[in-house]
This record gives sequence, C-alpha cells and structure tokens, in this order.
Amino acid sequence: MTAAEPQLVLHTLPDHPKCLEPGSEAGQRRLQDARRDPAMPSLWRGHVSICSGKRFLWYRVAKVATRSIYYHLKQHVHLDCDHAHDVLLPVNQYADYFKFGFVRNPWDRLVSCWARKIVERSPRRPFDLDEATRKRLEDFSVFVDWIATQDLKTCNPHFRLQCCLLDLSLVDFVGRFERLDDDYAELCDRLDIPMTGYRHRNRSDRAQVSGAGRSGHYREFYTDALAERVYRLYRKDIQVFGYRF
Repeated sequence: MTAAEPQLVLHTLPDHPKCLEPGSEAGQRRLQDARRDPAMPSLWRGHVSICSGKRFLWYRVAKVATRSIYYHLKQHVHLDCDHAHDVLLPVNQYADYFKFGFVRNPWDRLVSCWARKIVERSPRRPFDLDEATRKRLEDFSVFVDWIATQDLKTCNPHFRLQCCLLDLSLVDFVGRFERLDDDYAELCDRLDIPMTGYRHRNRSDRAQVSGAGRSGHYREFYTDALAERVYRLYRKDIQVFGYRF
C-alpha cells in the first residue's frame, strides 16, 4: 500500500502532528463519500412510523402514549411506514424529515409497564412468560429484580431504555408525557395536523392495583431502596432527559 492509498486508520505526519498523512487524508475523503451514499444505514435500530406527505418520522417509545398518538395520526395522515419494529433507517433518505418522539419519567413508565402488562393481563401482553413466573412478577419489587436481568439496550421496548428508542443524534422534537396534551398540541401545530379526534387511550388502572386508600401515583410503589435501584438501571434516561424521582 502506498502512502496515497486510502487508509481508514488515522496517522499524522511526524513533523506536522496536526496534519494527516496522505493515506489518511484519502481515507477521510472516502468516508465523506460514504456518508453521502443514499443507502447509508443508521447506527440506531428501533420502531418508527413515517409519513412522506407531511415529511415526518416518529420514533415510537412504548408506554409513552403511543396508542393515543398512533390512532390520532391515522385519522389525519397516511403512514407510508405504519408501525415498523426494529428497523434500520437509510439516514440520507430521511435527512430533511421532521423527527420526533415522546419520553416519560422512568420510575412512572416502569410502574405503568408492570400494571398494564403483568397485573392487568393486557391482551397485548408482550412478555413470553409462563403463568408461574407472571404470578411471581405481580410483586413489583420482584418485577424490578427481573428487569435487572435484562439487557435494557435491546430488550422488549416496553421497558427498554428510552434513549435507545430515539436516535438522539437526529431527533428534532422530544415531547414529555408529563405535559402530553400541550406538547402534542405543539407538535400537531408544527406538522399542520388538526387536534380533532385526539384523546388519551390505553391508560393503566394503577389505583386499582395499588391497594385501598392509595391514589396509584407511581411514587407509592417504591421504597427508597427500590427507587435507587431503578435509578441505577435507568440512569442514562434519567440523566439525558433530566428526570427526578
């Protein structure tokens, strides 16, 4: 290999430490050309809905009002990519699309996941569990123990890290579940989509599973030790999105 041939590893000139040697410079040009390739895939893999008419791409984050948003969008736009799961995106193909997603307090999201998918026996329960295991997981602390055994970067999206369900390098708008109505109204205004027909669907009934005399607020399900454990599990989400218990 001559010095001018492309090299993807980087070397600087011995007598000019700020300058790349010719082979490394050629490698940089090769990488730049690759970035312009229409087929260049994203490093991120996740769940998306895409509308070419309004030129938007929605990163779906499970247990963050996805049903509410999905059914409302379906009333007003055509989704070319309707409800795809774990897909790679050709980054350049959608470079000018408006990209958005919604996130939720991780402590709250985990309680909602447990209540809906374990305790309430949702018909869309996504976990492949035998009945004895599912019964054991009705204890929320045991459920958290089970969550701790999962790879939270690649596991079931209902409890996967939210920062792994959004392409943080490309997303244009991140709404909050805690101010869902206002943030979703702002999003619809940006996309020029009417709010007609929007309503919050698929709520879990946490007051029912929390016991007599309790409101069902997520904090009621945690001891200090359990809250700290969830902090350690979902630290990246908590730090990236600025949540507190």
